[in-house]
Amino acid sequence: MAARLMEAPAPGSCPGLSMTTGDFEPENAAKGVAAHAVGGDALVARSRAEVGVFFKGLEPLEPGVVPVAEWRPGEGPDGDRPVSLYGGVARTAAD
Repeated sequence: MAARLMEAPAPGSCPGLSMTTGDFEPENAAKGVAAHAVGGDALVARSRAEVGVFFKGLEPLEPGVVPVAEWRPGEGPDGDRPVSLYGGVARTAAD
């Protein structure tokens, strides 16, 4: 599925994504997955490596696949709790 999603972007474009993870708060991620399932939605909490698969064959942009708060350090939510999302942006090959 990841490969199929990454076939769609135009050459030279910069697709990005963010995904839920259980890497930081596994109990809360499990609760979120369960809550979505009750509503009939599928939510998958992925590890950093699993999110990285979506960028296979692309040129990752800095800072890579990281917790989303690291994309704009100092501008994230207040408090010490992590944001349970990984995010990344990569460039497709230009034709």
